[in-house]
Amino acid sequence: MSQLKVNSIVPSGGLSSWADAGGIIQVKQTTWTSLWSTSGFSMADITNASLSITPTSSSSKILIYYGVWTCSNYWKTYINLVRGSTNLHQGAAAGSRPLHTSSLVDDSSFMNTHGPLQLHTIWYLDSPSTTSATTYKLQGSGRAGYYMRVNYTVPDRNTTEYDSRAASSLMAFEVSG
Repeated sequence: MSQLKVNSIVPSGGLSSWADAGGIIQVKQTTWTSLWSTSGFSMADITNASLSITPTSSSSKILIYYGVWTCSNYWKTYINLVRGSTNLHQGAAAGSRPLHTSSLVDDSSFMNTHGPLQLHTIWYLDSPSTTSATTYKLQGSGRAGYYMRVNYTVPDRNTTEYDSRAASSLMAFEVSG
């Protein structure tokens, strides 16, 4: 005889201890094609780059993935993953060094003249320890004195194969704890 439980189906022999955790309970995703830009080194919220997920259990973990297409008019782009107001997945503080979830650098002269899109990607397993709605968002910045763009290139011309447009994504998977 089978037993039906909320959020899972349990085989008649029960669950083995290794299978008690790790199942995907729900998935949330946002994908955006809107163009976004910021100037300077201060982090700013990327428009449309947020989502909310309500864990079904406080022992659940949230697996986050993002793929964000960026471009800069001078070498560097940075992204922060934020839960609520807490920065996630960053290195240890050291002097005045900036902390980011991901950064991309292209030191070629091609980057400065054509600005090809580059893809920031990351997977991160978070433990929010709550059953309340939890919001994840992305913030971005470029190098001081320069700018960062999302989903479009620096020159953004309509006449060349270098100036593409892209779609970026943010996903959250609730994983049983």
